[in-house]
Amino acid sequence: MRDVTVTLDFHNTIINSDAWFQIEVFDLPGAWLRWHAAARNTEADPELIVEANAAYRRLRQAIHEHGHELTAEACLEIVLPQVGVSASDVDIIEGTEAIMFETMAGISPVDGVIDLIRDLEAADVRLGIVSSAVYHDFLLWSLDRYGITDAFDGIATSASVGWYKSRPEIYWNALDELGATPDRALHLGDSARFDVATGRRAGMQTVWYQRPGAKPLDDDPGPDLTLQSLVGSAPLILDRLSDLR
Repeated sequence: MRDVTVTLDFHNTIINSDAWFQIEVFDLPGAWLRWHAAARNTEADPELIVEANAAYRRLRQAIHEHGHELTAEACLEIVLPQVGVSASDVDIIEGTEAIMFETMAGISPVDGVIDLIRDLEAADVRLGIVSSAVYHDFLLWSLDRYGITDAFDGIATSASVGWYKSRPEIYWNALDELGATPDRALHLGDSARFDVATGRRAGMQTVWYQRPGAKPLDDDPGPDLTLQSLVGSAPLILDRLSDLR
């Protein structure tokens, strides 16, 4: 079935990592300031952390709207001077890597996803990842830990591509890298907005992994398939793929 492609979201679809998500979305400058202070045997200023994280949230919300993504390091280069902090490129790079790697201690695979990936791979489905992530290497570390790096022909993060998942361009970029086209592709993810709605805008079929408590978007056509669990889900996804051939 190499004429069809499945792309998967990363966070809460392949890997669970609340600590990483917290840094990605809310606490990147605060985590960096704590790292920087610890590296110099000093205490981070709590008020400065609050101010820096608030500036980061404003930046992230703007990115969600216009869709032009920045790497974690670029975000810090913008936010830190706004709160009066001068940092070298080396410190930004080293600190970002350190705080991201520290969150690896708390990761776990989503139930059923590794079997799903291997079942799709065995069916000769081309596989890729499309993820809003400001630090690309975290995905590589995570996939390597669970021995599934080899299953994927391409990994598109918003950091590596330059587009957030509010924009279909990130999907098109991923499909171009995979040598695939939207009409022969399906995207699986847990976000009704960024996986289902944007994936459909990109011209793909969509599968929504509906986690407990998640609600569909109002006035939205919805996904082509909804799953409450990924355990044993390969036959359902393969059945959807058969419609693309």
